[in-house]
Amino acid sequence: MITAQGKTDLNQNTGISLQNCTTVAAPDFNKTERQNFTTFLGRPWRNYSRTIVMKSYLGDMINPQEWSKWDDYRTVETVEYIEYLNFRPGSDTRHMVKWGGYKKNCSEEIVMQFTVGLFLPGAGHWLKTTCIPLSYGS
Repeated sequence: MITAQGKTDLNQNTGISLQNCTTVAAPDFNKTERQNFTTFLGRPWRNYSRTIVMKSYLGDMINPQEWSKWDDYRTVETVEYIEYLNFRPGSDTRHMVKWGGYKKNCSEEIVMQFTVGLFLPGAGHWLKTTCIPLSYGS
């Protein structure tokens, strides 16, 4: 699992937001070896978990289903899992999850809420000290 977000209360303003990321296997982890492993973008950790992946490249090691259900929780209808304008080799959406809480390529208005500038107010000050490339909006 790349992510496992846990939110226990619908009203909590928390989540994981990945934007303009590249998710690929390490160069020394060859394709033959990768076939022995299943890698997912993530799974819900609690009933109201929220994860957004937008405008990111998803490498060939990501399972076509993309997300995995965690058996400790009975529902995936109350989670919020959003993907927006991601791209990947051999993209085939037929195998993606069909959860009520999963949204694929929803409106830009919705995903803008999860960009650094809006999702993490004031974060620009402390994030600049990390030297990680930072984009406040789209």
